[in-house]
Amino acid sequence: AAGLILSGTGSDGTIGLRAIKEHGGLTLAQQSAEYDGMMRSAVQSGLVDMVLPAEEMAAKLVGYFSHANRDESERDRRKREVGEQLSRITGLLRTRTGHDFSGYKDNTILRRIQRRMQVLQIDDPTAFYERLRDEPQQVDLLFQDLLIGVTRFFRDPQAFDALESLVIPKLFGGRKPDETIRA
Repeated sequence: AAGLILSGTGSDGTIGLRAIKEHGGLTLAQQSAEYDGMMRSAVQSGLVDMVLPAEEMAAKLVGYFSHANRDESERDRRKREVGEQLSRITGLLRTRTGHDFSGYKDNTILRRIQRRMQVLQIDDPTAFYERLRDEPQQVDLLFQDLLIGVTRFFRDPQAFDALESLVIPKLFGGRKPDETIRA
């Protein structure tokens, strides 16, 4: 899926962008318009992949979906090639953001990297690494993509029930009221 935020007021579009982004879709916002409230809200949320003039959006959508519709053998080959660049890419992420993704599942990281490559319409993983190296803001955008799936946890009542009954009591058990707890 893809979501486009065009001219408008308010922040309604940001809710839709969040849902699209969480499921791996493309999110675009119009660069300028008479009524720019909706666009500003979307961009400030950090959920927008690209801010473009309206007349460039159609070509971006066509390019994005043509990359998405590759056959399975092509996707598998690309995944292997991205995997070969994984340590270099996570090294850039660690240097730029201070976050170490080496403990994350490779498949999760690889999917998010491939998604970012698709957004940028870059086929070659080495060229993608070079783009990240040369444009630090692209590292920031990849970092945001890697964190998107985390929000599902906060909508999971079973996770909160487990925290309440199993984790929190152990964290505070035997502690004095003025003791600090770090999590």
